[in-house]
Amino acid sequence: AGSGGRFRSEGAPWEAPQQYIDNSPFYQLDKVNTPLIIQAGASDQAIIQHSDQVWVGMNKLKKDVIYLRYGGESHVLAGAANLQDYWQRVLEFLDAKLAPAAKAR
Repeated sequence: AGSGGRFRSEGAPWEAPQQYIDNSPFYQLDKVNTPLIIQAGASDQAIIQHSDQVWVGMNKLKKDVIYLRYGGESHVLAGAANLQDYWQRVLEFLDAKLAPAAKAR
């Protein structure tokens, strides 16, 4: 019996590697055509390596990506200063990416 669930895997990675590749966004980065913000807490041991991989991959592909990694944070940002910084950067990102398109109309 496989692990099933949201990743639709039918075994361990060494038993069914292609299923893990097919379910991984990392192997689809060449198809990304929109700017991307990656936000991660440096203490999020569950997925931090995935965020790092996506950032490296996007950079190697010369894709438009910003990586916001916050020290002392886990999976969800909780610190007031980090939350303020994050939302400020999101607004700046959206303004930079969406405003030129709106002005062109």
